[in-house]
Amino acid sequence: MKKHKKNSLSKSIITDFICSNKFSLILLFISLVSALYVIDITYKTRKLNKEIDKLITRNKKTLSEWSNLVVEYNQIKQEYAESHKILVKKRYISLDS
Repeated sequence: MKKHKKNSLSKSIITDFICSNKFSLILLFISLVSALYVIDITYKTRKLNKEIDKLITRNKKTLSEWSNLVVEYNQIKQEYAESHKILVKKRYISLDS
């Protein structure tokens, strides 16, 4: 019997507390939900920032690769131009002789 009275007494204390502090509990619930929302947004923002950083570093690598390709292209173009000049000179020399 004592346990039953103790349980009912604790239940009545809890229900009295809830009934008397409904507004405070509602505000507490709202603040918890908004805090979880802020935490979720912060997590998603950090995740997006990491993805953006990954994309930027990938693009930097591809940009450096492109610049290397442009340098190689310019070298090949210059070599071609020099070889073309040599061929043209050889033709003129062979035509003169």
